[in-house]
Amino acid sequence: MSTDPIDHAVSRVRAALRACEDLELRPPATEAAVAAFEQRIGVPLPASYRRFVLEVADGIWTDDEPWLYGLDDVALEVENGHGDPAQPFWYGAAETSAMLAAIAELPEGEGVLDDERLAALQKSGDPDGCLTIANHGGNDFSVLVVTGEQAGWVWRTGEIDVPETRELYSAARGATPLDFLSWLEVWAEEFG
Repeated sequence: MSTDPIDHAVSRVRAALRACEDLELRPPATEAAVAAFEQRIGVPLPASYRRFVLEVADGIWTDDEPWLYGLDDVALEVENGHGDPAQPFWYGAAETSAMLAAIAELPEGEGVLDDERLAALQKSGDPDGCLTIANHGGNDFSVLVVTGEQAGWVWRTGEIDVPETRELYSAARGATPLDFLSWLEVWAEEFG
């Protein structure tokens, strides 16, 4: 039995996605395709995302639409000028901590878009240091941070920039940031 935490996380995510009947997992990418993608965007992929794309799926579709973008879709987002993944992600540990504290203290029933403290921590424009991996409709995206202090974590960007947390998907209080595989697992639980 493997003690590698990524092995365990990939297995949990694979099982959670299998429980979602309306998902179409695209075939995994080849090692050559992943290496070409990394060369194309100029940065290596975080280990957990790389393993997912190689072993589970290169994208997920639902209702005949991409939900989790495949590598080709991610590359198009980069080429269309949605931030430079090779530059450090523009939110660091201090800003992240301040955002997580503000999320944890939100009054019951108040969303992140309504909070003035969160709004004051925002930067405008397309963030560098990340890859757009999902569009939730309109100007609401999930991005995977690939450079900087937050590398490997998933953030929500667009209308507001905040670390993706389990609490954004439930009524729970608090704020626990999510890495790529944890984010996918939470999403699959909510979808299934």
